[in-house]
This record gives sequence, structure tokens and C-alpha cells, in this order.
Amino acid sequence: MNPVSFNAPTKTLFFVPDFFKAKKKGRAVTWRKGIRSGARIRKGTILGDIFWNDGDDDVIRSPVAGTILKTNGRIRNAQLQRSPPQFALVLK
Repeated sequence: MNPVSFNAPTKTLFFVPDFFKAKKKGRAVTWRKGIRSGARIRKGTILGDIFWNDGDDDVIRSPVAGTILKTNGRIRNAQLQRSPPQFALVLK
């Protein structure tokens, strides 16, 4: 399961609450260097990392290509497993 999904009509990537529910408690999501407004991304680009309390980590890969309009700079890590999903980033 991918930690983000793409909503084509709104050009928005959202964090997937079920991904975070299925994983361990305790997480921190960080964006990779260069993931910012105006950056061009390809399908499969590594957008960020998820660090778990037990030392495991996961990467967040883009399911689509595009140019980033804005990123979520205020990710509420403790609420990623809850609905409604938080937006990860918006494409132009």
C-alpha cells in the first residue's frame, strides 16, 4: 500500500489513513530536499520519508508526474491514521 493517493480532479496527493493505521504507532513524516513549490516530479520520485518509533522507515513515492504547486508544511503526524486524510501536496 502506498502512503499517498492522487485525486485527479483536484490534482492533490493525500496521505492514506489506512496505511498509517496498519503500521506501528509513532511516526514522523519529512520531505526530501528539493520537494517544494515549483519542483517538477516524475512518477516514482521519492517525495519524503516516514520514520517509525521502532527504527523502521518507509519512503513516500509520487504516484504521478507533475509540477508541485504547494506542499503541506504542517503535517499533523499524530493524526495521519484518521479521516479525513491530510493533503500531502498539490500539483499545478
